[in-house]
Amino acid sequence: MADIDELVVQEHLVVVDYFKRRPMYATAAALALDEDLVRGVVAERIAWQAASVPRDAAATRIGWHWRDIVRMGEEGRITQGRGGRYLITDLEALAVEADGEPTGS
Repeated sequence: MADIDELVVQEHLVVVDYFKRRPMYATAAALALDEDLVRGVVAERIAWQAASVPRDAAATRIGWHWRDIVRMGEEGRITQGRGGRYLITDLEALAVEADGEPTGS
């Protein structure tokens, strides 16, 4: 569903009705979607999932409490994106910074 939601956000699909509280889309509009567009949306999701972790995994990864991870995301110190996931490279940089080690690029 995440890919369909992204297509809706990008206004490539429009909700035309609901069935049992679930959105429905025009079949013709879905069939008319450009294959490269759909592949791009899927590729972006896969890349984001590979480069990020969910909140609890982020906390475990650097040994912090999940509330600190959320706070750092809200403060913009770590990138939070789709699915409430956090960018791994930001987490690692934050952990190094917290340990007092120099950060390098």
